[in-house]
Amino acid sequence: FCTLLATNKMPAQTKRGKATKAQKGKAARARLVKPSPDDPCGICITERLRRRACVTFPCGHKFHQRCVAARLRARWPGHRITFGYMGCPTCSADVTSSQSGVAPALQKLLRPHFEFREEVEELVALRARQEGFANGGRSSNAALVRDGMQRLSFYECAECSEPYFGGYQHCEAAAAADDDEDLDPDDLVCGGCSNDSECCPAHGAAFIEYKCRFCCSPASFFCFGKTHYCSACHRALLNAGVQNPAPQSCPATRFGRCPLGVAHPPNGTPEKVALGCALCRERKTEPRGYCEESDSDS
Repeated sequence: FCTLLATNKMPAQTKRGKATKAQKGKAARARLVKPSPDDPCGICITERLRRRACVTFPCGHKFHQRCVAARLRARWPGHRITFGYMGCPTCSADVTSSQSGVAPALQKLLRPHFEFREEVEELVALRARQEGFANGGRSSNAALVRDGMQRLSFYECAECSEPYFGGYQHCEAAAAADDDEDLDPDDLVCGGCSNDSECCPAHGAAFIEYKCRFCCSPASFFCFGKTHYCSACHRALLNAGVQNPAPQSCPATRFGRCPLGVAHPPNGTPEKVALGCALCRERKTEPRGYCEESDSDS
């Protein structure tokens, strides 16, 4: 009798005496108070659950199906892509495409969002590896995605609706207090749409390198989803309280040509200037439009 009580109160134990993650999750769901049909929907708050068709999340929380659909249509808050909106509105428990126990109605609502998240996470892992998050190649793809989503910003292009890399999150946070850097959604345009003529045959437009907006150096930072900075101008940006640095004059005005080897509008102009594919340059092949080495030879 005592053994039976202990079994009812505790999750099944593994051979090592510790409950597995699945067993702990099952025990937690068993402790969850089942929603009553007379409870209000946790999203709209205005109507009881029994008034509308409902869907239940794997964690056990239940909501109106149309309220969940509206929440998913609204997607992430703000401009930077995040996926918290796909989780449970009450407890924030994540829902994955490979997760068992997802109701068919909820699975149908989430399917296009699963596909978009997979596309974004593939880009996040690739960019995180390029940014040096790979820990000497020892980091798993899942770890790269986790670190990348915490440190990098990705946006949805206003023209083609594809996700693209938009810089580091700490820059976005620093710019939040600057009214001059408020983002217009129409300004969020990927490299492929902002520079149709520049596209690497091997890697597409995702890794096209750009000129710094304020001087004649290759940009190493892309902030606010729209502005390219070299390391020096980016440092000046942060030191000045997120105010853009003064544009420098191009050396071409004194020496006849720009060290980048490309014609470009005056520094400070919002127009983006592409220099070629960064991945091709790293692999020591000559990227289209990037003339730094050819300048030194001439």
